Parts: sequence; C-alpha cells; structure tokens
Amino acid sequence: MKNKDNKEFVDGKMYTFVNYVYWILASSVLFVVSNIVFVFALYVALYANRNQVLPTYLLLTMLVICAIPMGPSFTGLNSIMKKIVHHSDVAVVKDFFKGYTKNFKQATLAWVIILFFIALFSLNYYIIIKMEFATFLILPLFLFIAFLICSSFYIFPLISQYYMSLKDIFRLSLYFALKEFKATVSILIVFVVAAYLFFLLPTVFIVIAPGGLAFFIMYLTNKIFASVRASHKEDNSIAEGSGIM
Repeated sequence: MKNKDNKEFVDGKMYTFVNYVYWILASSVLFVVSNIVFVFALYVALYANRNQVLPTYLLLTMLVICAIPMGPSFTGLNSIMKKIVHHSDVAVVKDFFKGYTKNFKQATLAWVIILFFIALFSLNYYIIIKMEFATFLILPLFLFIAFLICSSFYIFPLISQYYMSLKDIFRLSLYFALKEFKATVSILIVFVVAAYLFFLLPTVFIVIAPGGLAFFIMYLTNKIFASVRASHKEDNSIAEGSGIM
C-alpha cells in the first residue's frame, strides 16, 4: 500500500509540476553562473546608465564584449529543455554542460554573428539619435533587429538538436521565422515582456527568465521541427543502409 502511494505521488501532477519548476530554475541558475561576467557587466551598465556615470556607447561596447562567450550557454540551456519537452530523464548539470561543450564552436560562431549585427544596429541607432540625421531609418533598423532576434529563437534550438552546417542553421531559422509567423510573434511577445519585467525586477527575474523562456521556445518549436527530424531520420536510414555508419 505504501509503495502504491509513493508511485501515485511520483506519477502525480504535483510532483511533475515541482520537477518542472526545479529544472527551469536550476537551468536558469546554471545559465547565469556560466555568464557571470556578462551579468556583472549588465548590472554595472544599468547602474551607470541610470546615474549617467558613463557614456552610452561605452556601456554598449562593454556589454557586447562581455556577451561573446554566451553562445554555448544557449545550447546548454536548450539541451535541458529538449529533454523536458520530450519527457526524458533530466540531469540538469550534466545535460547543460554536455550541450555547452558539444556545440561550443558552432554556437559561439553563430552568436558572434548575431552580436555583430546587434552591435551594428546599436551603433547606427546611436548615431542617428545623436546627429538627428536620417531618422526615417529608425523604423527599418528596428524591423531588421526584430527579425534577427526572431530568427535567433530558432538558431540555438536547432544547434542543440541537429548536426548541420552553420549556413543551413541560419537558412532554416530564417525560414521558420517567416513560415511559423504565429509562433514567432508569440515568442517575441514573451521575450519583450520578459525583458520589461527584468528591468522592473532584475535581481529576482534573472533567475526565472532564461529557463522559462527557453522552455517556452522549445515547447513551441518541438512540433515545428518535425520536418527536420524526419529528414534526419531518413538521412540516418540511408547511411545505415549504405554501410556508412
């Protein structure tokens, strides 16, 4: 009877919910710890900007430089979320660092490319605002950066799950960002709300947002990537039949 009660508790909704909360919070903490330099720089930038201690361009430069190592952390985070969504056994620390090291080079390169365009956008925006010149370009700049951010929602989940060239990763991400417009807009709205809440309660929200947002993205993209999974299974079957594997 006691064993039956234990099984009902373990299989129960409350136990599952507690596990989900733990996995999301623990993965957020790992993400923050692995990017502690950027987190420190972010808080310094928020304080300096609020008190006008340092010029904006210097703060943005500092943030971009400190953000460079973040790429692999996104794939580490997505590796955990993939297991949660697929209802696999989750070992938070092991899964995070496995995804981190396994995809280190590709994730870093992808993130550096994204950062480059973000930095370029920020620089152009800063120049336009300061010079009060060509203000009509502000809207196209914002649309471009919004599309880049939307595409990046698909980049790291793809890197964490599939072996592809970086060119194919970016191509598929752009494709899904446009084709799955409703999902893309949903993710963008949640991302903007999360960013807003972070600026209201930075210390509290920073340990919730990374894991929560990554879980939401992985949950939505799980069905979207069905065609990619089918393609990979077909490629593996061909390779096995040819004696390649």
